[in-house]
Amino acid sequence: MSEAGNVLNPADQPDSALRISSPLRRTVLILLLSVHSLLLAVSAHRNSWTWDEVAFLPAGISHWKCGHFDLFNVNPPLVRMVAAIPVLFADPQLDWSRHTDNVTVRPERPVGEQFLKINGQRSFLLLTLARWACIPFSLLAVTVTYLWARQLFGDWAALLSVLLWTFSPTVIGHGQLITADMGGTAFGVLGSSRFIDG
Repeated sequence: MSEAGNVLNPADQPDSALRISSPLRRTVLILLLSVHSLLLAVSAHRNSWTWDEVAFLPAGISHWKCGHFDLFNVNPPLVRMVAAIPVLFADPQLDWSRHTDNVTVRPERPVGEQFLKINGQRSFLLLTLARWACIPFSLLAVTVTYLWARQLFGDWAALLSVLLWTFSPTVIGHGQLITADMGGTAFGVLGSSRFIDG
């Protein structure tokens, strides 16, 4: 108990109350991360294109293929470039004819629609590959959350944070996509943990 009241402070509790044996902790952590990865992988395969992804994937491919960043330049390119890597090895059909240098026009939408049109049904396979490449962003975020929570509040709190992350509808919804949300979250959590930790 703290002197200020009846609030339990983790630092005041015996270490044994906050610790879980290493083999059990590792097993639970690996199980939860595996379940989370499976949920994301299956969702990524089953769900159709989102509005942003139609433009995100061709933009990511263009960064690698053409060496410029003007498609979808309202977001940082890292996530879409990671998403594009396995797609490049899958030999997608590409057509940049709807791209324009006109600064008053955002060409990523027409380029994306053309990408879907010329790749047809195969575009769903390409999307799945791209989404699977982005699953590590969610795993990075939950790993940092686990380590941070364990440092601050102990083993039980750390595993609870992983459990909540694993089954969060919001995390599953965004973690399966190639949009910038989960990448931004992962590096935001990482940066916050380093900044606050000092």
